[in-house]
Amino acid sequence: MPSGAKTAIIIGGGIGGLTTAIALRRGGIDAQVYERAPNLREVGAGLTLWANAVKALRRLGLADAVQAAGQPGLGGSIRTWRGDILTHIAAADLEARYGAANVAIHRADLQSVLLKALGEERVHLGAECTRFRQDETGVTAQFADGREARADFLVGADGIHSVVRRQLFG
Repeated sequence: MPSGAKTAIIIGGGIGGLTTAIALRRGGIDAQVYERAPNLREVGAGLTLWANAVKALRRLGLADAVQAAGQPGLGGSIRTWRGDILTHIAAADLEARYGAANVAIHRADLQSVLLKALGEERVHLGAECTRFRQDETGVTAQFADGREARADFLVGADGIHSVVRRQLFG
């Protein structure tokens, strides 16, 4: 990054945090991710990335890697609670209509693609954010082990029990 470039702290190393860091770095912002877990491990199960998500990943240069790691070209149906099909769209129709088809992928495989694209050196593990301080020149994140990180801005991507959201909104 050029000197004087903006910097960002991202709290949370899940799919949202890693993708945000990749997007910011592509925009010239030096983004560092801080994840409370001691390692990035397999969590969750499979998920479906719909056409709009695949298009966003394409803009980041990641769609091919995600499609290779997952199962691209899935259609979709909406069913009643009894299993009757209310509506169905084929993969080819999705691609024709929206410019991309759905991709089914295991959460750990998606996280692996994102981590490889970002670079493991930009992810700081075992960094449990406890609070942050903001002033007129930036923001400082404080971590349970006494570490601090300073940047121009902070992004909270730390999930359902977000420390960042709790500090901002109570």
